[in-house]
Amino acid sequence: MLIYRVERNGIGPYFSVNISKKLKRMNSNHSSRGSKHWRPTPTKDILRDGKPFYMGDEEFCGFSSLLDLQDWFRGYRAELRRSGFKISIYEGEPSGIGTQQLVFVKSAATLIKQINVR
Repeated sequence: MLIYRVERNGIGPYFSVNISKKLKRMNSNHSSRGSKHWRPTPTKDILRDGKPFYMGDEEFCGFSSLLDLQDWFRGYRAELRRSGFKISIYEGEPSGIGTQQLVFVKSAATLIKQINVR
């Protein structure tokens, strides 16, 4: 399965250092439950055997389609691109699939290519 992930030097925008004020605002908006831009964490979005999903240290977030990724980062894609983030496309199997994102073990996946955020 193809997995799409935004990253810069292997690190996603939520854990990157030296990001712009706009991306810091994105991080804040996405994590604020009352915000119209709120995005669920894997523990809120993914169930495993009917129970909440807890990510392991080797698991990373991604998306099952480019459209899902673009929707998730709507309003911030130009800033991600300006900040040097790319869309990494992996071949691998998800360890958890939610309503909006998935989780996968990046070390068990194969990086196919990287493209510009659009």
